[in-house]
Amino acid sequence: MITKTQKKWMLLAIGIFLVTSLLAITINSLSYGWHIEYSISRYVGLETWSAVLFALGNIVVAGLFGKYLFAVGEAWRMPKWFYVVVVVTAMALLGLSACPIGYFDPNGADFGSSAPSWMHKICSRLMFACMLILAFVWQWNSVVQMKMRRWCAVFVAYGIFCILGYIFGSNWFFSMMLVFESAYILGFMVLCWRLQGKDLVKERTKDGRAKARN
Repeated sequence: MITKTQKKWMLLAIGIFLVTSLLAITINSLSYGWHIEYSISRYVGLETWSAVLFALGNIVVAGLFGKYLFAVGEAWRMPKWFYVVVVVTAMALLGLSACPIGYFDPNGADFGSSAPSWMHKICSRLMFACMLILAFVWQWNSVVQMKMRRWCAVFVAYGIFCILGYIFGSNWFFSMMLVFESAYILGFMVLCWRLQGKDLVKERTKDGRAKARN
């Protein structure tokens, strides 16, 4: 089963992400103003200190996140592709953290036109897709408790809602990017933390009898 200690890994990851993000947004807002249309990374990329802090914090977050979901995979006997998606998600988080949007753009160039900014865009979209895939799989996985499957379905619906807002270039979406992006990322992390399974997976004991576990 997923132990309390393992859940603490995910809770710590959420805490670190929240602290580094809020510090970057709050302190940089004092100098550059409050912009709800900015993404988290755009706020982070406004100053070197916030870019470094965010990157270092997310190295720890990626490690804890990966460790926790690997434990979930072992507990629920997930297939190999599950671990691949987890690794890709963690690597995408590291990639976008190392290349905060706008930070590397030279003066006079169009915003977000530098190679690191493009790398950030690729990694952010990849992480978004991987999170949606994981939630979608849990939504239909019989090992997951029904209550959590419903929350996964809510998250998937929200992800599709965000995709539609992005594709159609809706003003209501881009004018509140900070809200929609933060809700998606934190929503997924909290979803991971709250994951619960049913006693459906069997393991063999030394005397050959089957024992139920998560």
